[in-house]
Amino acid sequence: MNEPEAPSGPRSDLERRLAARSVPAPSPELRARVLAAIDAEFARGPARVRSRPWSFAAAAAAVALVWANLSLSAANVTRPLDSAGLRADDLHAEAARVRALFPELNEQDALRETLLARAGGRIVPLPRVESRRSVLPGLAKE
Repeated sequence: MNEPEAPSGPRSDLERRLAARSVPAPSPELRARVLAAIDAEFARGPARVRSRPWSFAAAAAAVALVWANLSLSAANVTRPLDSAGLRADDLHAEAARVRALFPELNEQDALRETLLARAGGRIVPLPRVESRRSVLPGLAKE
């Protein structure tokens, strides 16, 4: 193995002084304790991962809990059409007005556009925030 080159510069003096200082040797008792601990670890043999019969059940229960939490969270933020104040006759009347404005739409497309307009009406408008500098300089707008 190659010996690293001696550093040059302001750190070299500090490194030389640190390398030259005397360091006390570890006691023989420490060496004996460390070697005994190493021998004990090797005597135990390789570590085995034991699969307990309840491991699979615990993992399945954890997955079920996470799934239930996510599905209930999604159900709480999703409002059905009835709770949004939409009635079928109101939607069809509004779809007829959309179809009158755009005669090229069929009834299904007009109803779809009506539902999309209603859904977009509940979105909170937020300002668009842009930074003055691009994060990636190569992609900066000119």
